[in-house]
Amino acid sequence: MAEALVGRPHWSRRFAMAVGTLLALPTGAYGVLRGEPAALVFLLVGLYALTDVAWWKVRVTDTELVAQGRFSRRRATLATVRDLGISTFGTVWVAPADGRAFSLRMVSPYGEGGVQDFYRELRTRVVAAGGAPGRAPDDLSLPPKGAHPVFSV
Repeated sequence: MAEALVGRPHWSRRFAMAVGTLLALPTGAYGVLRGEPAALVFLLVGLYALTDVAWWKVRVTDTELVAQGRFSRRRATLATVRDLGISTFGTVWVAPADGRAFSLRMVSPYGEGGVQDFYRELRTRVVAAGGAPGRAPDDLSLPPKGAHPVFSV
């Protein structure tokens, strides 16, 4: 069993969001406790930023892909992947046989290997699990029709 493949936003983005969270949450909480209705905005912004820091990631094992977005979670068994690709904008996308295609926007384009290495390793695991990636490994293309990046994880 191979080690899990994990994709997250770059550390700099997580750091910036953590700083924003640390500034917004206490300010908003203090203002709300004092009865300032405008402080609720700081509290909501802090909570929104916290979701970006804490939750966004994709984890791939030998048999399953789990993508955790800000508000949704998608699971796909690697054996049921019918299409897989990387867009011209550097976003990996997955099309499972039993659902709508989705983008993995949380995979950082920076750092060790970046999106290309993540895509190659994911593709290798899909083939090993019996899935059919559907296109050539170096084929850059848009996700299939019906994949809405706005609603993707």
